[in-house]
Amino acid sequence: MSDALEDGLKPPVFNDLMFDGEEHLKTGDLQRAVVDLAVACESFMRIMVMQQLPDNLSDALRKYIDEANIRQVLNHFFPEILNEDESRLLKRINSDLQRLFAARNTILHSGYKEDLTLSDCQKFLDVTRKLISIR
Repeated sequence: MSDALEDGLKPPVFNDLMFDGEEHLKTGDLQRAVVDLAVACESFMRIMVMQQLPDNLSDALRKYIDEANIRQVLNHFFPEILNEDESRLLKRINSDLQRLFAARNTILHSGYKEDLTLSDCQKFLDVTRKLISIR
């Protein structure tokens, strides 16, 4: 870790977002924790998908994939790049990921999610960790 810092390497953005979400969870800011955790998951999946695209893919297709709704990425693009073990893990956490994205959308579209609980957010942190551990 110290060598990476000395070399000026920075952690991937999804790690920073996950840790931000964890900190907001510790301080009781559940709404912000959900947003950070969901964006961490989204950025992780998008980065992994974009890295797997063939070099000769047209810019228009790259842009389309990059701008696709996160549910399309989760349900169609991301599973395509996973091996068998990774696919099994994704299937186990898929419903919690869907719930995380739904909670994030509620917060961002209406400003607040009334029925959000600490238990929900702990599950969302857990699912974020599991997703990022896939690769």
